[in-house]
Amino acid sequence: MSEPTRNSMAVLDYEHLDNGLFLTAFARELSRRPSGSTLILHGDSAYTDRLTRSGTAVQDAKLRSIRDLNHRLVALLADYGVAAVGIHGYQQSMVRLENGTLKINMERFLRIPSRSTLVLSNLADGAGDQPVPIPLAQLAEALSSGLNLQEVLIFRPGNPRKSTSEERPSELNRNELSREEKERWLPKEFRSSGTEFTIIEPEDLSGCPVLGGTSLI
Repeated sequence: MSEPTRNSMAVLDYEHLDNGLFLTAFARELSRRPSGSTLILHGDSAYTDRLTRSGTAVQDAKLRSIRDLNHRLVALLADYGVAAVGIHGYQQSMVRLENGTLKINMERFLRIPSRSTLVLSNLADGAGDQPVPIPLAQLAEALSSGLNLQEVLIFRPGNPRKSTSEERPSELNRNELSREEKERWLPKEFRSSGTEFTIIEPEDLSGCPVLGGTSLI
């Protein structure tokens, strides 16, 4: 049997990372996909704000939030039988920001066994002592291109709920969406992105390949 390959990337945005119902549904449905077929990309969540309210400096709070969330996601997936490896982009300089240019070390990514689901944070190696958080849409576009992924999956804002086919058109044109429509369909991080991606609900993850969802082009 050949080793499975990662053919899609699921991006967990700020809002959804603080939604326990969503994360439970996400882990459950991901467990029904082939091992290692999905790369998971994430940043921080409202946990950052809670840390700052407790007295942690803003930048330190964001870094701690992202690191803690990486561990929590791996633990959550393990509860549902998903073998996951957590990693940060700055480790081994897999993701590096040099003079404003984002560089991805694809060779190092390809060395990670694809039998394990990869949970990747958006923390990159920068010029200073501290890692640099990269905007999710920017990093998703770079990874999609470099790893030749078939799909970039994002999740519609709000609580996890299976929408009817009448509510979810098969295709949307980002240039024709009003501000209200963008807020309805798109996570905040992707509202000004030019990346091609697919909007899905957690339930769509169990499809292989993903069946449902709304393609935004």
